[in-house]
Formats: sequence, C-alpha cells, structure tokens
Amino acid sequence: MKKIYGFEVSIQYIQNKTNKDFPNIIRGVKLNPKKTKLHYYFYIVIYLIKYSKKINILMLFHINPYSFIYILIYKILNPKGFSYIKADINKIG
Repeated sequence: MKKIYGFEVSIQYIQNKTNKDFPNIIRGVKLNPKKTKLHYYFYIVIYLIKYSKKINILMLFHINPYSFIYILIYKILNPKGFSYIKADINKIG
C-alpha cells in the first residue's frame, strides 16, 4: 500500500518475547508495539472501538472467526473504510 499508493502504513501489534526486538520501521512501514495485559482478542476489539474512525484501510492477516468480528466492528464504526484479509494458501499435495 505504501509502495504503490503512497499511503502512510503502520502495523499495530502486541509486544511479546518473540517480537520485542523488532525495529521501529521496516521498508517504510511503522511498527507500533503495544504493551498490554489484556488478552490479544480483547485488546483488538478495544483498539478498533477507539480508533476505527481514524483507520482508512484495515488489513488483517489470518482467516478466522475473529477476523470477521473485527471487520464487522470496524465497518459499523467506519462504514466508509475499507478492509481486507491478507491470506496465503498452503500448497496442497
């Protein structure tokens, strides 16, 4: 999105032991670690309720029931916003 369309892109993620040493920027994309004691899924719901109106494009990375709940919350709070799920398909066989 940044490379092709020039959008400002940031990735919000919950910091843990495996990602604590990530850099602040990768290929022009800002990485914003969040520290919380809330469960991951609850944190995302609270984040979306608070910031949906400021998010132009919501990109999620996994196809699962939670992703659809997040998109529903996002679209209710920001009906003009866009959302998509980036998902790779495993090779079968």
